[in-house]
Amino acid sequence: DEYDQSASKIIIKDDGEGMNPSIVQNSYLVVGRNRRQFDGGNNHGRKVMGRKGIGKLAGFGLSEKIAITTWTKETPNAVNFSMLLKQLKIDAGTVDKIKFPWYELEKNTEWPPSGTIIELSVLRHAASIDIEALSETLSRRFSRSTYGEMNILINDVKLSEPNVDSIYQFPAKDGVFEEATLSSGKAIKYRYKFARKPIRSKELQGFVIFANERTAQAPPFFFNVESTASSQHSTRYVTGEIIADFLDEGTDDESDVISTDRQELDWEKEELTELKIWGSELTRRVLRECSEIRGQQFENWILADTE
Repeated sequence: DEYDQSASKIIIKDDGEGMNPSIVQNSYLVVGRNRRQFDGGNNHGRKVMGRKGIGKLAGFGLSEKIAITTWTKETPNAVNFSMLLKQLKIDAGTVDKIKFPWYELEKNTEWPPSGTIIELSVLRHAASIDIEALSETLSRRFSRSTYGEMNILINDVKLSEPNVDSIYQFPAKDGVFEEATLSSGKAIKYRYKFARKPIRSKELQGFVIFANERTAQAPPFFFNVESTASSQHSTRYVTGEIIADFLDEGTDDESDVISTDRQELDWEKEELTELKIWGSELTRRVLRECSEIRGQQFENWILADTE
């Protein structure tokens, strides 16, 4: 359909646990609630993503209104409520108790046993979302293990891992990560590939760093050595992943080294110095290696042609 800021909607559906009225009122709608400090932040063996309690407001970056419908297996009805951006706009230095009226409605027979539906409306983007670009971005925001535990669909099309036609990969066996240990004993896993042709998309270039299966440092990332490293042109051919779960171990806000939007790490923090040095050395070595392998392939191609 034709995109219309005032009429078009973005709908996110999830078949997870859902929420009952008590959880909505006492947990979800409490802005700034650090869930990790209350229950350790673990659910089904996975650590929850946030810890600042403001991720629920992220939808306002795209829209003026967020409507939520949620239900659990145990509750007979679903809960529906909405939040308006204008409700949150109060004068600086003032405090206000904002209420989001909610009501119960009958579960839809086509819904899964439990889940949540988030509807974003009164959209803020003048143009429609580029679905291909969105798919590419999301494909690099979750680690390989996530794809084995859940499915992400965009307009009913299943999101898959990014596919890069490569001439070399390390480790050699597909899907395997090399393990490394920092001098402090912290564990890291990593892998990388060299593309056959220059990688056009910035999302697929460089390294992405994951912590507990989600992005901690978004691509393209080369540990800030790309401007000084030899073989700088190789940045267009390198793609890789680094898993460093220790980055997301804490429960308090002070120990958080990952930005709220999980786009980058706070590299100024002392606790990241060791990782930064390790990553810089890895990146320089990988860029040199890529240049050597591509150079050797080019030489072989020339020597193979008697003309």
